[in-house]
Amino acid sequence: MSPTPNNETQRSDSSSVFVHVDPPSATNSAHHLANPPSSLSSSPPHLKEEEHEDDALAGEIDAKLNLTQEQEQVVEVIHGTYQAAWQEILSSGGLKPMTRTHIHLAKGKFGQEGVISGMRKSANRLIFVDIKKAIKDGIRFELSSNGVVLTPGAEGSGLLEVKYFTRVEDQKGQIVWEPSGEKPSE
Repeated sequence: MSPTPNNETQRSDSSSVFVHVDPPSATNSAHHLANPPSSLSSSPPHLKEEEHEDDALAGEIDAKLNLTQEQEQVVEVIHGTYQAAWQEILSSGGLKPMTRTHIHLAKGKFGQEGVISGMRKSANRLIFVDIKKAIKDGIRFELSSNGVVLTPGAEGSGLLEVKYFTRVEDQKGQIVWEPSGEKPSE
């Protein structure tokens, strides 16, 4: 790894997605995506409780930090939801911000080191998102000041399509859905 003129770290590993976090500046509190990551990997963290959901909204306004491929921290993003909502998400074609400005995702599973926010602890369906593919397709991702990964979804529709889902797990870590569309036995 070697530093670039912007104090970023270059890594040649093409099998990992990295998050580069630029500190917010007085003139620009939201940095936009610079480079799509070269691949998806994992280095989880998940989220805390409901109070962090409100903190995430404040984070959207406060300081948005862009996700790019330049950083030591590998991230696999996950959206936490519930079994009752999963079929609706699937039939609607993907995730939507609903009443919020952004779709909220976590950098890993709840309780993993470094994961403090991004989903409710009680979520029983974890949707794993291929951030590399989504960024390559032009979907913007930002990292709030409290660690929540945010995306407005596709421009125009606000949808983070099912085609970006790599798998869905239940609360026990059992795969309940894969892109083939076939549901493994629970």
